Amino acid sequence: MNESAARELLDLGAVYIGEKIKGQDLTKWRRWEAAKSHQASGASKTPPSPAVRPLAPETTLPPGSLLRCHPRPKRFPACGSTDWPAAVVHADDKYIVINKPAGLPCMRHESNATEHVAACASKALLSSGALPPLADRNDDEDGETLEASGTAESGVIHRRRSRRAKIVRREQELEVCHRLDTWTTGLMVLSRTKQVALACGRPFLILGLSRHK
Repeated sequence: MNESAARELLDLGAVYIGEKIKGQDLTKWRRWEAAKSHQASGASKTPPSPAVRPLAPETTLPPGSLLRCHPRPKRFPACGSTDWPAAVVHADDKYIVINKPAGLPCMRHESNATEHVAACASKALLSSGALPPLADRNDDEDGETLEASGTAESGVIHRRRSRRAKIVRREQELEVCHRLDTWTTGLMVLSRTKQVALACGRPFLILGLSRHK
């Protein structure tokens, strides 16, 4: 395999790094990209093993490393051939509604982590300015002020709650709010921020909603 093909597999998320689970006859597999973000986020308090370090085509793995690769990843040409700005039916500060093209999955495929609805729409729409801008979120941040009162002998201290305005710049991150089959076309709702995605999914968790065929 030449360097160009290796880089393409890494970029697609077709390469996995394995890490043996201590005390168990099990292996935890992560895409090399997921392993990289896991290390960068500091999610693990222990030093990362060689099995979860980010890889590049020129990386030499130490003996005993576990690597799994999909040399022929499933590809979805609709990702690049779709006119995504024209596919947008509605866009506001929280959601966008698109006409989903046929032949594109809503979730990551085992051998391809980059060609799915949210990733393809994000790549085409967020960089092109096709969507209305997001307004900064004005959050109230809880604070606490200590206010002394009473006599010096009593030493009473009353706690007074205060609220401070906090401007938060929202980062766009398109996520699908529901699913359609790969070869099904139709309207799909995508949230524009992580906070909206969580709020959208909450009713399904609380009410136990399910789809009906």
